[in-house]
Amino acid sequence: MPPKLTLKDKVLASLREVAQHNSSSMVPPEVILWPDPERQWEAVLPLLRPVLPELLTLGDYKADLRQGPAVWLKCMVARTLPTADWPAGTIPVIYLPGISKKDLRTPEPQGLQLAPLREYQFTGVVWLQDNGKEWTISAFIQNPGSGQGRRTATDTATKDTLLHALPWLFEESETLYGKGTLDAGHVLAALFPDEPACVLRWLEEGDAYLAGLEPGRQALFRTLCETRYDFTPEASQRLVVAQWLGIRRQAVWQPVWQHFTHAPHKFKELPALLRQAQPPGLGGMLTTNPESWPQVNEDQETVLRQGLVKAAAQLPPAAAAQLAALEAAHGMRRAWVWADLQQAPLAQALPHLLHLVQVATGPVPNHDLTKLRHYYEQQGYQADQAMRLALAAVSTGPDKEAVQAVVRLFYQPWLELVTDRFQQLLRADASALLPASVPPPSEEAFVLFVDAFRLEVAQEFVAQLRQQGYEVELTTAWSALPSVTPTAKAWSSPLAGIVSRQSAVADFVPQLADSGKVLNTANFRGALPQVGYSYLPLGTAPQAGQRYWQEIGDVDTKGHEEQAGIVHRIPELLRRVKEAVDRALEGGAPRIRLVTDHGWLLLPGGLPKEQLSKDLVDTRWGRCALLKPGATSSLLQLPWSWNPQEFITYAPGISFFKANVEFAHGGLSLHECLVPVLIISKGGAAAGPVSGKITAQKWVNLRCTVAVEDAPEGSVVDLRTSLTDAGSSLLLHPPKAVAGGKASLMADDAKQGQPAILVLLGPDNTILDKQSTLVGE
Repeated sequence: MPPKLTLKDKVLASLREVAQHNSSSMVPPEVILWPDPERQWEAVLPLLRPVLPELLTLGDYKADLRQGPAVWLKCMVARTLPTADWPAGTIPVIYLPGISKKDLRTPEPQGLQLAPLREYQFTGVVWLQDNGKEWTISAFIQNPGSGQGRRTATDTATKDTLLHALPWLFEESETLYGKGTLDAGHVLAALFPDEPACVLRWLEEGDAYLAGLEPGRQALFRTLCETRYDFTPEASQRLVVAQWLGIRRQAVWQPVWQHFTHAPHKFKELPALLRQAQPPGLGGMLTTNPESWPQVNEDQETVLRQGLVKAAAQLPPAAAAQLAALEAAHGMRRAWVWADLQQAPLAQALPHLLHLVQVATGPVPNHDLTKLRHYYEQQGYQADQAMRLALAAVSTGPDKEAVQAVVRLFYQPWLELVTDRFQQLLRADASALLPASVPPPSEEAFVLFVDAFRLEVAQEFVAQLRQQGYEVELTTAWSALPSVTPTAKAWSSPLAGIVSRQSAVADFVPQLADSGKVLNTANFRGALPQVGYSYLPLGTAPQAGQRYWQEIGDVDTKGHEEQAGIVHRIPELLRRVKEAVDRALEGGAPRIRLVTDHGWLLLPGGLPKEQLSKDLVDTRWGRCALLKPGATSSLLQLPWSWNPQEFITYAPGISFFKANVEFAHGGLSLHECLVPVLIISKGGAAAGPVSGKITAQKWVNLRCTVAVEDAPEGSVVDLRTSLTDAGSSLLLHPPKAVAGGKASLMADDAKQGQPAILVLLGPDNTILDKQSTLVGE
C-alpha cells in the first residue's frame, strides 16, 4: 500500500497541475498567482520555500524570504535579477496574502499596489478551486481530487483550529485522512495526544506554560481548554480549574486526574492548589471525591494514628480486631495519590502490622529444634520482615510512636517466645550449633560476603532477584557462636579450614592455625591466597578464571549507631548488593555464593536489660560475655566455635547486658544464629518492564467489568481491600486472566458498598495498575 500523501504533498502537486499546458498549441503561463484573501496559508510558507524555490510573496521587501513589492516581483518573474535562480522552464508562483481574485480585477481597494501584476491574470494562471473560488484550508482538505477528500465541519471552532494547526498538519499524513467529519476535536486530539499532561502542566506552571508555546500552539491550547474543558487558561482560573479537577466536574476530567495519579512527582505545585481548592461544605470522607484533597488524607492519617494508639493500649485479641477495623476504614487510601507521594505513611504501615499480627499470634513449634528451624525459615521470618517494613513506613515522631506501640504489643511477646524456646532446646542439646568440624570449603569461585544479612532481609532480596529473572537457591546455615563478626565471619568464609580450633579467645577473634596470627581484617585478606582466593575490592572488575572473596554492607555498624533507624537503610543495602552481584556476573562469574556472618535482634523502644556485673567478666559484649577464670553464673554457657574449651556466657531470651538498646546481636536466637546462604546465577533473560492500565470499570449489581489496556498475556484483575495483600481479595472466585482487554469480577455480596481497590497484576504478580472503587456501585 503506497504511503499517504501529506497536505504539503497535495498542495505542491496541485500547484504543478495548474501550470500544465499543451506545449504544441499553447505558450506556458508566465506565472501562477495564489490569492489568499484570509491569509490562511501564510503560516506554511516557511515549509514550502525549501522545496519550492520559485515561490515569491507580495509584501515589503525581504530578500531572504523572496518577498517584495509588485515591481520587484515583475523583475523576478522576468529573471532580470540574479536571485531568480530557480531552474529554467520552471513557472514561478506568486503568493498574494490578503488579496482576492476580485482584487486582481478591480483598481480598488489595493490601488496601485497590484497594478503591475494584473496582466498576469491573462499571461499566467490563478490557483483556484474548480468553482472559481480561492482555496481555503477546509476546501482543499475536502476536495477529493486535489486534497484528502475528508469532510470538515463548518463551525467556527473547526475553521479556527485548522488555521492555527496548519503548520503541524501540513507535513503529517494521518490526521487529515479517515472516515467521518473532521472537526476541532479530532484535530486537537491529534495535535495534543497528551492533552491531560498539557492541562496539568498549565495548572502547574500557569502563564509560564503558555509563554513556552509557539503562538499557534498557544491559540490551539486555548481552544482545547475552552472546547473540551470549558475554561479559559488564565492565571485567575487556576484555583477554579483545580477544583474541577478534584471533583471531576465532567467525565473529561477523569483522564486528567488519572494522569496525575500515575505520575504525581512531575507536578509538585498541584497538591498545594488542590489543598486550596477543596470545596466548602461536608468535610472528611463525605467530601466529593475525598481522595482528591490532601487535607482529607491528612485528617484520616490523624484518625488512624489515634486508632493505632488506642489499639496498642488493649489486650492483643481486642487490638487485633481494632487493627482489622482500621484496615477496613483506611486501606483504600493506599490507592490514593497521596500514598504515592509518601503522605500516607500510617496507611502504608497498616498491612505490615496486620501481617505481623497474623504471624505473631500463630502457633510456634516446641520440643524439636528442626521443626522450630523450619517454622522460622518458612513463616517466622515474616514477623521480622513485617515489623521492619512497618517501622520503615513511618518517619515522624508521632507516627513512629504509634507504630512502635503496636509492634511491641505483638512482636515482643512473639520474639521472646521463639527465642526462649530456642534457648531451652539448646540447653538440652546444642550439638546442632556446635559441629565437630568447620563448614566444608565453598565450591563457588566467587563468594560475596554481606555483613549482618538477616534471613528476612535475604528473603526480600531473593524475591527481587527472582522477579528480575535471576535463578536463586536459598538455604540456611548456623552461624558460629557467638554470633559476632570476629567469630562468625571466618566461619562463613573459605578460610574456615585453616583457622585454629584451639584459638585463644580474646575479643572473640580466632587465629590462623599455621602462623597463629590474629584474624583481623588485614590478616584475613592476606590469608585468602592460601585457599586459592583473592580479595576483590568493590567496584573492581573480576577476571575470568579467578576465585574471589568480596565484602559489602555496613548494617552492623549502622545498626549500632542508628538503632531502630537501621530499617531505613535496608533498601539502599539491597541496591548495593544487587550492583555487586551484577558486576560479578557480568565479569564472568557463572554463579555467586552469598554468605553472611550473623543476623540481629531489633525491638523498637529497647530490649530488656539483663544484669551481669563487669567484675565477673574479661569481655562483655551486648549479648555475650567471657567470664573471668573462676567466676560463675547461672546464665547459659556454650563452647566457643573456635575452641570448645572456652565457654561463652549468653544473655537470656532477648535481653541485653546494657539498657536502652534496640539493635543487638551476638546472642542465642534464631534471628541472630540462623543465617542465609544464597547461590545466584543469571538464569534466563531478565524480565523486561511490563505495562498495563485499568481504563474503565462498570458495576452491575455485584459484577464488575474492568477494561484494561496494554496488559501482558496472563494478567489478572483482583479486587482487594489491601493493595499488596492477596489475602484481602473480595472476589467469590479466584481472578481469571484478562481476555479481550476485559476482566469480569464477581464480589462477595457481604461486601456491598465497601471501599476496595481494583488491582491489575502481571503474570508474575507484579502490580501494574490500581483504581479505587466501591463494591457494587
